Amino acid sequence: MCCEGKTYHDLGLLALRIGLAVVFIVAGVMKWAMWQASPESLGMSANMLMLMKALSVIEPLAGIALLLGIWTHWAAKVTGIIMIGAIYFMIQVMHVGFATPTGPGWEFPLVLFLMSIAVMFLGAGKYSLDEALAKKGTSAPPAA
Repeated sequence: MCCEGKTYHDLGLLALRIGLAVVFIVAGVMKWAMWQASPESLGMSANMLMLMKALSVIEPLAGIALLLGIWTHWAAKVTGIIMIGAIYFMIQVMHVGFATPTGPGWEFPLVLFLMSIAVMFLGAGKYSLDEALAKKGTSAPPAA
């Protein structure tokens, strides 16, 4: 086999973390403009705007944690929960199908959810601050 061994496993985890991190950092930063807007100007309820503002902070923080590989288990849990909410919203509120010919469906949020679950179960890998701290004898908060 071409790709056996721990090195490839760790590189795969790094790639998975980077991909997930970039999406959540960008998605959160794109919501920062909502801090200057009113619910009416965005066509959403005040509660939805409050949720978007919270996500504008939570998503980049989770993304940075995933990128650095610190508190990885917890960051992956957070991103997974966010994606469950996004999928629920798309299905129940927006009435969007899995994949649609006219626009995005909920297939991408599902992939992000599955990536989050994979990182949560597999861990950060060798190329992470979690691993460096574990080797040093100090560690990030334990995974639940």
